[in-house]
Amino acid sequence: MRFISAKHLFLFLFLLIVSKSFSQTSSFNIVYPGGSAPCGTGAVTFQNTSTGTINSYAWTFAGGVPATSTNQSPGAVFFGSCGTHAVSLTVTGPGGSNTSTQNVNIWCNPTACFTVTPHSGCSPINVNFHTNCTTAGGAGYSISSYQWDFGDATTSSAANPTHTYSSGTPFCWPVTLIVTNNHGCTSFMQKIDSVCVIQPPVAVITPAAGYTSCVIPYTTVPQISGASSTTSAPPLTYNWSFAGGTPATSTAVSNSVTFNSAGGHNVSLTVTDATGCTSSTTYSNMVNLNNNVCNFTISPGTQVCTGGSLTFTASQASTAYSWSVSPAGATIATPTAQNTGITFNSVGTYTITLNQTFPGNCTASHNATVTVVQSPNANFTMIGTLSACTPPLPVSFTSTSTGLVGATYLWSFPGAVPSSSASQNPSNINFN
Repeated sequence: MRFISAKHLFLFLFLLIVSKSFSQTSSFNIVYPGGSAPCGTGAVTFQNTSTGTINSYAWTFAGGVPATSTNQSPGAVFFGSCGTHAVSLTVTGPGGSNTSTQNVNIWCNPTACFTVTPHSGCSPINVNFHTNCTTAGGAGYSISSYQWDFGDATTSSAANPTHTYSSGTPFCWPVTLIVTNNHGCTSFMQKIDSVCVIQPPVAVITPAAGYTSCVIPYTTVPQISGASSTTSAPPLTYNWSFAGGTPATSTAVSNSVTFNSAGGHNVSLTVTDATGCTSSTTYSNMVNLNNNVCNFTISPGTQVCTGGSLTFTASQASTAYSWSVSPAGATIATPTAQNTGITFNSVGTYTITLNQTFPGNCTASHNATVTVVQSPNANFTMIGTLSACTPPLPVSFTSTSTGLVGATYLWSFPGAVPSSSASQNPSNINFN
């Protein structure tokens, strides 16, 4: 068994101590601004933590500016592109050289991009925004948020939103999109005049007062005319519809239209400007034609005795009524009512007239004749034995009544045979 001598052991320990004292180890820390890797580009500093006896330093910065350095602490290094950049530090001393390498990460920015469909249109306009052209930054990247500003004080966080623009005046809106990827990097895109809202025409039909007539057929005077109450892209085109009119349709600005039936008639207009924007309106019952007929009924008939009354009823309701009788000799109970009674005081032939006023101040009248006859005065004489002890007593009767016109008779003989008669002068009535 061999033993190491004390001399040799001392020499070994001496050489070991000398070797340790002259060795060197390369190491460093990457210092990101704000504590995290920058987006797109950025300056990065490095903290040299190498140990040992070091005579020189050699830094290399892949993709960095500067690309190399021999300083112990190289200061800020600018990386002008995103990705992974290798950084190496080689230290040299009495014991040789030692190298360490680390990667600097510069996150890639996303690219905000969007399309607009449609770019312009009539107010209100629904616009679709698409981000199909947006990129997140590369493999392993994704978009984590979308921020839209539609320019009209409204926003959205949807990837592909739809927005409705409404404007009282023509205007083009700027639209801005900001996207953020999963590493917190952002990108924005703004399109000036991205969406242009066109103010459509507003259809107006004149005259505003419409038409009212009591005459059928009726032709509109002045003409029915169309316009737009807003400034629209000329030329304007017109499409009319005239309910119950002739013509029934038209493309002219102004129109004379003939209406042949009573009632209210609607007029509709659609105005289209040069951009294709449209506006429609309907004037309900613009044309009102009142073909009113006056008539009345008499109850119970058209003949009455002096001092008698008849009831008169207007067949159609109206806004005003006026009853009159000619010649004088009758009393009207309610001269301005729809229904009235008239009492006739004198024999004669009377004309009763009704004047009616309908909506639109249309008037109509009707008259009828009533015959008033004298009231009859019943009286009679008797011929025969008016008193006897032994029945039967035959008696004949003669009517001496006055004031008769088309008279009918009704006799009653209590206790006689026959007990009644409809003859003017019944005879041989036997009382038993």
